[in-house]
Amino acid sequence: MIQFLYQKLRGYVYVRFSGKNARRCMNLCVRQNISLWKICVLSEEEFCFYMYADDIWLCRPMLRKTHTQIKILKRYGVPFFTFHYRKRFFFPLALAAVCLCILYYSGFVWKIEVIGNSNISEDTMITYLQEKKAGFGSEINKIDCPSLELAIRQDFDAVIWSSVYIRGTKLIVELQENINQQNDTAQTFSDPTECLDLVAAKDAVITSIITRSGVPYVTEGQEVHKGDLLVSGCQEIRDDSGEVAQYYYQSADADVRGIVIYEYKDNIPVHWQEESETGQKRTHFCIGWKDWFFESPAVFPVYENSHVMEEYHQLHLADNFYLPFFAGKKTYREFEYTTQTNSEETAADKAKQNLDQFLSNLEQNGVQIISKNVRMIKRSTNYVITGEIKACESIAVPTPTAQKEIPQEGTTTDEHE
Repeated sequence: MIQFLYQKLRGYVYVRFSGKNARRCMNLCVRQNISLWKICVLSEEEFCFYMYADDIWLCRPMLRKTHTQIKILKRYGVPFFTFHYRKRFFFPLALAAVCLCILYYSGFVWKIEVIGNSNISEDTMITYLQEKKAGFGSEINKIDCPSLELAIRQDFDAVIWSSVYIRGTKLIVELQENINQQNDTAQTFSDPTECLDLVAAKDAVITSIITRSGVPYVTEGQEVHKGDLLVSGCQEIRDDSGEVAQYYYQSADADVRGIVIYEYKDNIPVHWQEESETGQKRTHFCIGWKDWFFESPAVFPVYENSHVMEEYHQLHLADNFYLPFFAGKKTYREFEYTTQTNSEETAADKAKQNLDQFLSNLEQNGVQIISKNVRMIKRSTNYVITGEIKACESIAVPTPTAQKEIPQEGTTTDEHE
């Protein structure tokens, strides 16, 4: 690629050597460090090849010495192009301005690509890079890729490996996330602030508790309220006299499930507005630079109600060389509002669909549905759906363990303190 650009900038020609000593003339040119390439043998006395335009003057002595004739067949490169358009001075000036513009913008990041992300969205990572001054429009020479890799691993717990590098004007971020991330609950802590208890996330009746580490404070069938301690990460170690000698800290780990009640409520209007497209549409073309966009003016009056679909493409000269210029279009599709009425049967069907979607979302989160009691009442303007849903789910959430002091001699400690 570099050799091709050099040839275009310097200028080269396609020539033909003819004569009895044409082969000897070519050898003399090579001995004088004159570049010849893509040599084509037409006959014993005729040869065609490429050479730089300014080397023609250097090979003139060899041509006279060997009585060889030269003929220029084709001309290539910037020198011939500019000479051809020398009277159109505005065109070379515009070309030079474009080249300077490309050279200037090559020092900034105009495209960000995130690879390997699953839990972390691309918008989240782009916003994070913008805060780190490594986002869209940042100077390339001011971006410290190794420091950025370390910061990503420290600020995102799900990221176990990251790589940041620049190709052209594109910043590429490769991530590897720990999808099956699990807390290490078998580790003991000397500092209680690093230890975790399990408390109730909501009011419930305990149905089962399986404790792997920690001290359970509840049993099956017990009613708990939000914030009640379920499993403690602090365990008392007593001496022979039954007094607390020290505390053993280990993050609590347990499966605690309980019966909870969900209050369900939904509203379905009796009359509602439906959007229906008329089939009319108009397209406006847009161009953009960085965050600024210009839209072609509307020739016809704009629609009162319309959906807008935008489509933009960023200018790039190669796969990794992007520029801050955009081109695209906006398509406006007209629609009208029509008043529709929900009958009682239709409202019941919609209420059932909404309820099924609500239950499906709960089940996807690991909630087991036990029973549901929902009813629909018609009001003047809407149908009101209310009821209760009884479910069984995991109710334990971690919270830092409260620090306890070892009692001094002569004092007593409540067993459940």
